[in-house]
Amino acid sequence: MEIEYKQILYFGPWDHVQATTYFPLCKSFIYIDTQPATEVDKYHELLYRPKFIEQITNKFKKYNFEVISIISINNINNDIPLYANPHLFIFYNMLTKQKIKYYISTNIKYFMNDELKKDIMDSDVLYVAGYIPEECLLQYLNKKITFVGDNNSIYEFNNNIMSHLYYFDSFYIIYRNKTDEFIKINKVSEIKSIN
Repeated sequence: MEIEYKQILYFGPWDHVQATTYFPLCKSFIYIDTQPATEVDKYHELLYRPKFIEQITNKFKKYNFEVISIISINNINNDIPLYANPHLFIFYNMLTKQKIKYYISTNIKYFMNDELKKDIMDSDVLYVAGYIPEECLLQYLNKKITFVGDNNSIYEFNNNIMSHLYYFDSFYIIYRNKTDEFIKINKVSEIKSIN
């Protein structure tokens, strides 16, 4: 079942550009990741991923996404690597006409700006695959949105958005190991039973 959405919000995507193929009718994606600065809260020298930018741009090229813009979205701290500072990479696919706005080294607990806030508020789907966003995301949702979860994710219901499912108007699980099929979930208990 293909469902048409305006904008997909995806936290912690790393190089998972293939998520765009699960939503072929959607033309706008918002990716937010704390990498390459860290996988936790703020920049840490030992957790910095120096090859992250090269990895994502190479992987995105395989799916016909090219970088069309790179924007520094914070004051640059010259004491840390350049891309450990929050940046916005904009990717575009000429074939599918899909755009990805990829916020790197960005943790919404510590960094927020008007454009990022608007991108979150304009999203009508939260796609969860692996990383489950923290509760602080909820303060930027101005309406109920659709939850689409990945069947390979482990859904824990503590100190994250899974504790606040009333923020969502409908729930789907995508079974991407089989047919990339979307299954509508009618009750929260069905999400808990996936694990």
